Amino acid sequence: MRAVVCVRPVPVQSQVIFSMGAIDGTEAERELTAAEANAIALARGLGAEITALTWSGPEGEATLRQALALGAAQAVRLHRDDPLSAEPWLDPDPGRVVQVLAAYLAAHPAELVLCGAQSGDQGRGAVGPMLAEALSLPAVTWVIGTRREEEGLVVTQQAGERRRIWQVPVPALLTVSEDAPRPGKPSLLNLAKAMRFPLQVLEAIPPAPTLTAHALTSAERRRPQRELLVASDAQEACQLLMARLRERRVI
Repeated sequence: MRAVVCVRPVPVQSQVIFSMGAIDGTEAERELTAAEANAIALARGLGAEITALTWSGPEGEATLRQALALGAAQAVRLHRDDPLSAEPWLDPDPGRVVQVLAAYLAAHPAELVLCGAQSGDQGRGAVGPMLAEALSLPAVTWVIGTRREEEGLVVTQQAGERRRIWQVPVPALLTVSEDAPRPGKPSLLNLAKAMRFPLQVLEAIPPAPTLTAHALTSAERRRPQRELLVASDAQEACQLLMARLRERRVI
């Protein structure tokens, strides 16, 4: 069985700079999400030969090497050099991602395509179902387990409090939950091999926009970014701080 795991390089959250409502992750390292790592583990459990696939600029190669260290046999980066390549989390249009991935998968078909149930940045969960539609594949979302049978795959889905078990023919597409069994940490030897492994870099078919961001609004009530509490001593300062936290319903 050949499996393709689609990954999206997202910034390491601890390295992202949040300032005055803006998010700057351009200098942060990239990492696999937990759901994508789980997808690799599920594919390995099926005995599949795994290709990790991403549409990104060179900064996404670290994510592919993490996938190799976890057991992917090869890694493909579809080159992205548009203005959002360094900050893909600002792209409002999942349809563009689907166009690029679908073009590659149509030319390089796999028996199983896996995605994270949600990306680690936008968290919309849109790419997997849209990609299944583009490829005319049966799909199951929020997967936490799977096994092979003669008729195809038996897939366990956890959606909220409900758990369902599906019989799924292949080829198929699965989106994998963060709650699926997690892989163990890669060995130092696998990490070293992944760092030296040659990545395949291909030109992506330029996608056409399918959505245009018209406006961005928030229903969240705006609050002052900073506030100075003046007290005569430490005890009064603590009392003022506790009162303000209760007022804001933090405690």
